[in-house]
Amino acid sequence: MLNQSELSSISKGESIDHFLLVKKCETRLTKNGKEFISLELGDKSISCIKSLG
Repeated sequence: MLNQSELSSISKGESIDHFLLVKKCETRLTKNGKEFISLELGDKSISCIKSLG
């Protein structure tokens, strides 16, 4: 099993190299009609939302 720190213990701006659970994945549209992907990533301690596109 991997021994990685929980996301809740990482500081803003700190680089990470973790395996994360994809809790939610949606294709969305910007106001201009361009598609992007919205991901909710997390571990057992916390989750965060990230947009790709």
